[in-house]
Amino acid sequence: MVGALADKIDAGQLQLYCVDSVDMESWYNRQVAPRRRIARQIEYENYVLREVVPLIRSKNAETRMTALGCSFGGYHAVNICLRHPTFLPGCSLSPAHSIW
Repeated sequence: MVGALADKIDAGQLQLYCVDSVDMESWYNRQVAPRRRIARQIEYENYVLREVVPLIRSKNAETRMTALGCSFGGYHAVNICLRHPTFLPGCSLSPAHSIW
């Protein structure tokens, strides 16, 4: 995805902030109870909302933001946007998960 957007990034028209997931500590962690997996995912979501989003806003006068991702990252992008539309008003699923 980054390579596909390289021209816009190089021209200063677009910035990307790539945030890793905690899926191995949350959804894929079969060593802990489901309640703990969900709690870990909520901790991660709070990190994105309370630290990542404010960091991006502090570095940019432009306030439009879109969350996107591929595969499970696409799910996370849409999930956080739907749960918190005032923080992240735009979202996109990966092409493999498009809604028609």
